[in-house]
Amino acid sequence: MGLTARATPHYWPCKNGNKLRNGVSLYSAPINITTALWEWEVPGHDERFGHIESTPLIDRNSNVYIETTVGGIFALARDGSQLWAHSAPGRIITGALDGDSLYTGTSEGIAISLDLATGKENWRTKYSPMAGGDAWTVTVEDGMAILVGADSEKTGAGGNDQIVALDTVDGSVKWRFNMDGVMYNFMPAVVDKQLIFIDMQGRLHCLSLADGTLQWKAQGSFSGFTTAGVAVGQNGIGYTNFNTQVSEGGVLKAYNVSTGKEIWSRQLGLESSAAPAVGPLGKDGRLGVVVGLGHNVGFWHPDLQDAKAKLRAFDAETGEDLWTFETPSQLLHGSAGLYSTPGEDSVPDTWSTPAISRDGMVYVGWEGGKQYVVDGATGKLLSSHFTGFATQGEPAIADNFVVVPSIGKVVAFGTA
Repeated sequence: MGLTARATPHYWPCKNGNKLRNGVSLYSAPINITTALWEWEVPGHDERFGHIESTPLIDRNSNVYIETTVGGIFALARDGSQLWAHSAPGRIITGALDGDSLYTGTSEGIAISLDLATGKENWRTKYSPMAGGDAWTVTVEDGMAILVGADSEKTGAGGNDQIVALDTVDGSVKWRFNMDGVMYNFMPAVVDKQLIFIDMQGRLHCLSLADGTLQWKAQGSFSGFTTAGVAVGQNGIGYTNFNTQVSEGGVLKAYNVSTGKEIWSRQLGLESSAAPAVGPLGKDGRLGVVVGLGHNVGFWHPDLQDAKAKLRAFDAETGEDLWTFETPSQLLHGSAGLYSTPGEDSVPDTWSTPAISRDGMVYVGWEGGKQYVVDGATGKLLSSHFTGFATQGEPAIADNFVVVPSIGKVVAFGTA
């Protein structure tokens, strides 16, 4: 008899790899990413439509699940061959694996549970009038699939203002929380039966997982705007970054996630729009926080802008500087990369959220069209791969296997 699902957890079951959302894997991945094992593109895509804003999910058998901006969900084997495909209405960003099912949602306010082996629906439910087209993600915990929704388009940029918990057995609503603001790229951390997340102004919220009631809320920046998130380290501290002046003047903060009390804060000087990662860096295993900084070129426009950016690491306990990695200059029309075009259906951030391997290497994508592997101890570049596209989801790591999403193609490295 084979091992049960409980005995064999999935390699990368959700965005940022685990429910603390810290981007840390229990496995080592290839350091050299110059040569791909395989590449995958959305079937029938063109330069404007059919992109990948999701993070690839990797199950216990190294099968890879990819969701697209045109409603497709695809399951691929570790060697890149297609296992099954499923279609749903609207944009699909990043779901979550739990047991033998994939739980996901669409911009049409529809939640779906799929059987991992076959791609057939276990259930489908309309839980909200719509959901934002931003890069939010599903969370599964305690028999609930947690999604976001909205009654109408928020601020014209695809945000959400309600959180909905559905029963994983049948999709019925268990609770609903209505925000007093808007949130983007919803990616909550689960800590001690609580849900921790930020809104568009960087305000950290804590909800009871049992019934969705607000426990506390920390101050953010009322003049700011962020699409970042929160990551909780193995030290129990929560880290979040946001922008204090619309899309400029990023700040990184460390919080006690039990009380919402601030522990330390760093002014970053540059825009910081993607969530941090926090974990042991390099072979010495010093606990650090890694965050991407730099101008997000944004929607396509006729004039070129320099996408040169920085990746910075800070000591997780004190906030002191550890290292800085800088990209080359790259002139872009839009944040989608060198192939950015008017009217495209994806406007990613300057950086993806980083992923950290077991041996402390940092994997991250940049809007200049490259994916990088950086030594977590020193910030030294180890290898890179050119796709020409930016990255909205982050790299996903399994045993000697890493799957890197860019908006135009997914690229895998490792052994088949």
